[in-house]
Amino acid sequence: MIYLPRDRYTTGVRLRLIEILKEELGGTSVDFTAWNTESILSRLHFVVRVPAGTELTELTDADSDRIEARLVDAARSWADGFSDALNAECGEERAAELLRRYGHAFPEGYKADHSPRAAVADLVHLEQLTHGRKDFALSLYEPVGGGPRRAPLQDLPDR
Repeated sequence: MIYLPRDRYTTGVRLRLIEILKEELGGTSVDFTAWNTESILSRLHFVVRVPAGTELTELTDADSDRIEARLVDAARSWADGFSDALNAECGEERAAELLRRYGHAFPEGYKADHSPRAAVADLVHLEQLTHGRKDFALSLYEPVGGGPRRAPLQDLPDR
């Protein structure tokens, strides 16, 4: 059984929860039932099916804590992660100010492509630019898991 705030229950969250449960418990499939009522919480009941003949072992407290932490993390929103990363990078007072100014500034496409930590790094660079000056900053990186790609700088036109 998993309870989570009703506004956090989406198909994407449910699919992430199912993948975690399958991975952690060695499941091959998962059945679920969701109850959404007038309550502020959604109640999800998962049944994890394991291969026939699998010897079931009792979960230790450490296993339960790890799985719970993964499930909690999977149900967190991008905005939650952004707020936490901003607090860690800038401190509470500055983070509150930046969150007030930029909390809703990131479009969904950006959120889909960039982690909250990357957004904080971008925001820190943005904040360092001063008004009235022609400051310029460039950040080149290869995404984790990204294939070997190269930008042939020697092929760029001279300017």
